[in-house]
Amino acid sequence: MKNSTSKCIIYKSLVDGRTKTIDFVGNLTADQVYQEISVREGISAKVFRILENGKPLKSDSVISDELSFLSLFIPMCGGKGGFGSMLRAIGAQIEKTTNKEACRDLSGRRLRDINAEKRIKEWIKKQAERKEEEVKKKKEKLEKMRQEPKIEFKDEEYFKSREEIPENVESAIEYGLKMEASTSKLPEKEIKKKQVKNSGHLWIGVDIDDDDDDEDDDDEETNKLPSTDKHDSTNKFDINEPSTSKRCYEESDSEVCRKKQCVVESC
Repeated sequence: MKNSTSKCIIYKSLVDGRTKTIDFVGNLTADQVYQEISVREGISAKVFRILENGKPLKSDSVISDELSFLSLFIPMCGGKGGFGSMLRAIGAQIEKTTNKEACRDLSGRRLRDINAEKRIKEWIKKQAERKEEEVKKKKEKLEKMRQEPKIEFKDEEYFKSREEIPENVESAIEYGLKMEASTSKLPEKEIKKKQVKNSGHLWIGVDIDDDDDDEDDDDEETNKLPSTDKHDSTNKFDINEPSTSKRCYEESDSEVCRKKQCVVESC
């Protein structure tokens, strides 16, 4: 300082961030300080504000200290408000959780990493115990396999029936083979008749061909019968009396009807 009356103001520039000083003699008002700083920084006095010891510098205040420290700042435009109510609404929507693994301890490590490390250490400690338990289980299993079974199954009827089953099967197979051989020796007519009897369906006209053959045989026999007179046989027979061939046809028709009734009854 040049003399005892000179004074100094120290402030930090808003443009380049450097610390600057203002030397003056006597007293300075707040308006003079604003004008001096606006000239040096090239900023309008309406743009920035000055704080002295954390308090705003009023326009009618006077700086009388030999050494003063001033801080400059540019005020920001305020909003419309309502931010607190918005925070409260969001806080009500957020679910409360007890999971604090995403938090950090004083050293900066996350709690999830610390808990995982603890679990790994415990697993390593119990690894030897797990191996011992596996060995014990294997020994117990082998001992149980070596021991004789306490429960015994004794059922004489079951064992007898078990022995008789293969014998019964063999005898049944032999009987079936014999029956098959005996049926193969039967004539074709009898086989067809058995098939008709055993079938559960109604087939009208079964064995009609056989009946027709029987009728033809009967006709041939009647034609071969010797006549009693060498003359015309038509003179000795009554006109109203039916011929033998006609009677044979009627008899064969009655036999066919009888067989059809038997087939229907069997169904």
